[in-house]
Amino acid sequence: MTMVGHRRNVPGHPMMETYAVSAGLNETRTDNELVQLKLRFREDLRVQLEEAARANNTSMNNEIVARLRASIDLDERLAGHSAFDLFVEMASQIKKAEALTGKSWTNDLKTYWVARRLSDDIWKQYEPTPPNFEEITALQVRLNELHQQHSVLEIFLKECGVLGPMNALSSLALGRRPYDRELLAQRDPSQWHYPDRPGEVLTEEDRSIMQEKLDEWIKTGEEAASLSAQMNELAKPGQEAKARGRALYQHLVRTDEE
Repeated sequence: MTMVGHRRNVPGHPMMETYAVSAGLNETRTDNELVQLKLRFREDLRVQLEEAARANNTSMNNEIVARLRASIDLDERLAGHSAFDLFVEMASQIKKAEALTGKSWTNDLKTYWVARRLSDDIWKQYEPTPPNFEEITALQVRLNELHQQHSVLEIFLKECGVLGPMNALSSLALGRRPYDRELLAQRDPSQWHYPDRPGEVLTEEDRSIMQEKLDEWIKTGEEAASLSAQMNELAKPGQEAKARGRALYQHLVRTDEE
C-alpha cells in the first residue's frame, strides 16, 4: 500500500513545501519502529537541508526528521493556525526591528522596545470584534457630524454675542451643559449683533433667525449628549469583557507566583 503526502504550506518551514512521500504501510508496526520514506523535493531545498545538517553537525536524515518533528510539535503546541500566523508575523516584526538598529532585541533595550511596539500593533490586528461594534460605529459617525455642526454654530453664535465665555464658565460652575436653556435665557437678546458689525443692533427678523440658530445649537448639543450616553451603554459589554480578561490574567500571574 502506498501513501502519498498532500501539499501543506506552512510559513517559515521550507521543509513543508511541495513533497511526495511513499512508503509501504504495515498495520502491525509499533510507534517506535523505524520506517524508510522516499522524498522528492527541489534542489534548492536539498541544498538548504544539507547546509543545515552540516551546521548542526548531524546527518541529513537526522536533520529532516528533526525538522519534521519540530513542525508537528509546533502544531500541537499552538492553538490553531491563527496563533501560528500571529507568531510568524511577530517574528517578522522582530527581524525588522533588528534590521533597523543593527542589534539583537534580546540584548539591546532600544531594539527590544521597537520590536515590542511593532508586536503590539500585530496583536491589535487579531483583536476580536467587540460587542455592538456596528451600532457603535454608526452612532460615532452621527456623533462626529453633530460635533462638527455644533462647533460651527457655536463659533457663529459667539461672534454674534449670543454665546460668550460666561456661558461655559457658569455651566461648569453649576454642573450644567453649555447649552443649558436656563443659562442661555439669562443673556440679553438686545446685545446680539451681526458678526461683522458688533455695534449694529439686529432687526427683529434677523434676531428671529439668530434664535433659530441658537435653538439648533441647543438641539445638536442635546442629541450629541444622548448619542454619547447610548454609545457608553453599548460599549459596556466590551469593557466588562476586557475587565474580566485582566482579572483572569492577574489570577494566572498570582497562581504562577505561588
